[in-house]
Amino acid sequence: MGYAWLLVAAGGALGAVLRYGAGLAAAQWFDASWPISTAFVNVVGSFVLGFVAGLGPLVSPEVRTFVGTGLLGAFTTFSTYSVETVVLANSGDAIGAIGNVAFNTIIGVLGASLGLALARFVSQA
Repeated sequence: MGYAWLLVAAGGALGAVLRYGAGLAAAQWFDASWPISTAFVNVVGSFVLGFVAGLGPLVSPEVRTFVGTGLLGAFTTFSTYSVETVVLANSGDAIGAIGNVAFNTIIGVLGASLGLALARFVSQA
């Protein structure tokens, strides 16, 4: 797959735009004191990646590269989540920082699990 870098670039461009849009929407709809947009994209990304991974051979390597590495690689953001957690902690909001870690981890793993379960269900249908 000599054109994989094109798939990653195209998926990454789309994922970055979606990530930016999610941040703008979250800033309008939610209290900005807690990083809800980062949590949202990480949970959605975990669900979608779980779903794609769970479909296994039903998904071509090209789709996995475009969606998994490109789109979700740019859409989800571990680095932002890490910095936001440190900023919360440094501002004296230890509960917010711990909550951010717990929410992203627990809900992210739950999202991935649900994505995998949905893929199994779809694959058997």
